[in-house]
Amino acid sequence: VIKTLDTKQPVRTPDIQALKNQLTEKERRIHHLEYDFEKSRNRHDQEEKLIITAWYNMGMALHQKVSAERLTSSNQPMSFLAQQRQSTMARRGLTRPHPR
Repeated sequence: VIKTLDTKQPVRTPDIQALKNQLTEKERRIHHLEYDFEKSRNRHDQEEKLIITAWYNMGMALHQKVSAERLTSSNQPMSFLAQQRQSTMARRGLTRPHPR
């Protein structure tokens, strides 16, 4: 079969040409499927990163909300140092203390 598909031989049977056409079409199809697969994989990776980012942002927002509630709902008398920190943060326009 391989010898009959050799391009050096001038054999022009319709069966051989049909097989060559099928092979060419299948190679095109394979390349197209590989390209689609690569696009799908890239899209999946991007969606996964977006989900992770959204989850992280949601967690940070919840953490900030809880921290702010703890700071504002504290009805206990503040120590001198806590009062100084609060006034300093208010002057600087900060809503929450930065970790050190």
